[in-house]
Amino acid sequence: MFFTPEGGEAYLADLPTAEPYIAYLKTRKPRIVFVAGRVASGLKILQEAKRQGFNPIFVGGDGWQGILADTTTSEGAYIGMSFTPEDPSPAARAFVAAFTRKFNTPPDAHAALAYDATKLVAQALKEKGPDRRAIRDRVVLAALGDHLDRTERALVELVNSDANGTVDISAEQSWARDLLEANRLYRQSVRNAGSLAIASLLDDLEPVLLDIVHSPSTLSANEFHAVRARIEDRSLVFKLRVTGADVRARQRTLIHPGEKTS
Repeated sequence: MFFTPEGGEAYLADLPTAEPYIAYLKTRKPRIVFVAGRVASGLKILQEAKRQGFNPIFVGGDGWQGILADTTTSEGAYIGMSFTPEDPSPAARAFVAAFTRKFNTPPDAHAALAYDATKLVAQALKEKGPDRRAIRDRVVLAALGDHLDRTERALVELVNSDANGTVDISAEQSWARDLLEANRLYRQSVRNAGSLAIASLLDDLEPVLLDIVHSPSTLSANEFHAVRARIEDRSLVFKLRVTGADVRARQRTLIHPGEKTS
């Protein structure tokens, strides 16, 4: 998926060439192009752009981190990363040094995320011992709070969009796909953990996220107002805010038993 300041354009990553897409983008003359994709499609896009002499600023997400191995192709591109081995913080320097000693290569973002996840489970085991339910709650809550925060921010941004004339929601559809997949996983996890109120909220979120994903990329003012009404009628933003605050309070209780949460 390409995103320019004017909106999003679909790109099929399994096509043999990016030639028609780059040729089309050249007619739009964007200054910045954001590409939501992985390494293979990213290299294909950047290589074709260089071949055609198309030189906007290309920006990719952390799915692009592997393109750095091809320094010629990736030159000039910006990549959003969850971690970089150049991070100067003491904790990052210690991690990079230990990882490099062990594996003879510096860690990438995937290694750092795996390390964080392992430390999270280890900390839960240290705090809760063999209590499986307490460990599960600790791990799920740590990730769930972030999911609720991201969903709240995304819905607030959507409902506050300018609804004069047609509304391009292609960018919103991209994040809604990611949130929808995560929402289904968290819903089952919190239901298994017995958090029925949170599971109910995630149930309410799913049809709204599905509506966004399956809507046309460009909505009329009336269609956009209908999407906004579904969000507002269910008070989803308010519920996300309240539930998110409750989850964060429960996180603090699990980490620091006996500590006041307000």
